[in-house]
Amino acid sequence: MVLVSLRLEHFQAIEQWLVDVGVYRPLWQNRQQLNIRSHLNGVSLLANGWIDFSRVVFSSP
Repeated sequence: MVLVSLRLEHFQAIEQWLVDVGVYRPLWQNRQQLNIRSHLNGVSLLANGWIDFSRVVFSSP
């Protein structure tokens, strides 16, 4: 998990540098939070913001 967060920090630093030098201009940037019930597993968002229903699994509450 530490490696993933370190990698994400590096990607964010590279993205910010590209914005600062004027090479890259993001059209939008969204941060989404997904609140789900404890009896749902595998819930994740697709790139377009929709829930990936093919991976949702219901478990006993």
